Amino acid sequence: MRSSVDIMDQTADPAALFDAWMVDFRVLIAEDAGLTWPPTSADLSEVPPVLMTLATVGPDGYPRTRNVMVSRTEEGRIFFHTDSRSEKVRHIGPNSKVSLTVLAADRSKQVTVVGDAVRSTPDEEADAFADRSRYLQLLAWLSDKDLAEKPAEERHRVWAQFNAENPGMTPPETWAGFAVVPREYLFWTADSDGPSQRVHYVRAEGSADAWTTEVLPG
Repeated sequence: MRSSVDIMDQTADPAALFDAWMVDFRVLIAEDAGLTWPPTSADLSEVPPVLMTLATVGPDGYPRTRNVMVSRTEEGRIFFHTDSRSEKVRHIGPNSKVSLTVLAADRSKQVTVVGDAVRSTPDEEADAFADRSRYLQLLAWLSDKDLAEKPAEERHRVWAQFNAENPGMTPPETWAGFAVVPREYLFWTADSDGPSQRVHYVRAEGSADAWTTEVLPG
């Protein structure tokens, strides 16, 4: 079922609106895969993840973007997980300011969030790793520069051997989780019969739950 939350309801909590849109995004992705959302337990690993384009700021002051998986949302925070040796983590260390964008599979909606990335707790990171598919768990363990430089045949041999030798896995030391704490949301909706529209939410200065809103052209 699709969300009935209206972005024009300027009394709405933008975090709740984001969560509702995430459900819409997952429904569309599941439908494209010939599945339903919520999926049955057997289908869970078969539903492609929701991806977001995450922007960080490099030491040269220029932004860098990449697509990462949205792990989950909770209490207004948006979680993602990655390798602690990655470029994005090197950027976040000295500069926690990030931006992320999620686009619906049918291009009917898009939401952009601006905020700060803070490190997750060890318990949250362990739970997120346990929720990953077997493939993504293996990737967390094996995706490094040394293996990437080897020929495909050798990469496949190492992968198969590690998979066979490790039926159960805990997170590697390089597993890192972050929560994006939003300070801005920008919701965009398409309209095939007229102009598209955006609604911009900005957290009120010094407030944890008060937002200012502005309706903008698409």
